[in-house]
Amino acid sequence: MADQVAERELKSQMSENHHVHFTDSDDLPANDEIVVEKLENSHFKVHLGFLQHLHRYVLTFTVPAEDFSENLEVVEDAVPSVNSKLISVKQVDKGLIFEVEFFAHKDKLLKEKLTLKDGVKNASLILDLNARVLGHGKGTPMLKDGVHCLSVERNDDDDGANSDWQGF
Repeated sequence: MADQVAERELKSQMSENHHVHFTDSDDLPANDEIVVEKLENSHFKVHLGFLQHLHRYVLTFTVPAEDFSENLEVVEDAVPSVNSKLISVKQVDKGLIFEVEFFAHKDKLLKEKLTLKDGVKNASLILDLNARVLGHGKGTPMLKDGVHCLSVERNDDDDGANSDWQGF
């Protein structure tokens, strides 16, 4: 009998308050910032959140790497990345602030790697940039703080570029 009364009370409350309410919680991390996760001493994973396919972004994030100077240079691998480019590095009290140009060249999970060498301290720093990229027509993501869209690249498959129609 008590269960039936509790169920009626719950249904009554649900019919009166049919909106979903979320409470702010201090124990949950802010979802609107780029998350930098330390994997090893000089290896960091940077979570960029959701991005959009064929969009070019500027990323600004802080890496807690106090052992490095701002004199970092990109180490070119056998196949250099054309989709991520280091723009600048600035040293601050809590680490290094990076500014990186990033191109979301494919949809779904996108991983880019930047290997940097500190010429002063003769040490390497590795940044793994990870993003979830939404394909064409899959929606517009809310960008995290520190992610700014620079441009949208044209896709030849869109807009009828391969059409025989000549227009007016």
